Amino acid sequence: MRVITIMPDFGLGPYAWQRGEGLIADAVTGFRLSEFKVSPELEAEFADWIDWFGGGALNPDFSWQAFHWLGIDLSRKLKAELGDQARVIYCKPLEDPACWTAPDVEIEILDDGTLKPIKRRRWANS
Repeated sequence: MRVITIMPDFGLGPYAWQRGEGLIADAVTGFRLSEFKVSPELEAEFADWIDWFGGGALNPDFSWQAFHWLGIDLSRKLKAELGDQARVIYCKPLEDPACWTAPDVEIEILDDGTLKPIKRRRWANS
């Protein structure tokens, strides 16, 4: 099954990655260059979310908790739109100081919208 990971990054607003394919959605093109059909409304919400990241993630006062709540909510909406076309995983970015110690760095969105922590990121020296 295809796996889509929602994880913000810097640049032109990249936020969705497909295992084996690389970047498949960003703030400029949405999912239009991928095989997935995602509503324009959800693409716009993702674009706003990634703009929030780009504009403040390096600020020490950035609200990571609120940012993740919204990212998980958007990931749930994506899973609802895609159904069984793909697994959807939300991943906290390296810029979040808590991701270095948090056990729930990667979270799968299940069909019913519930969250399932799937693994802890393994670091090269840990």
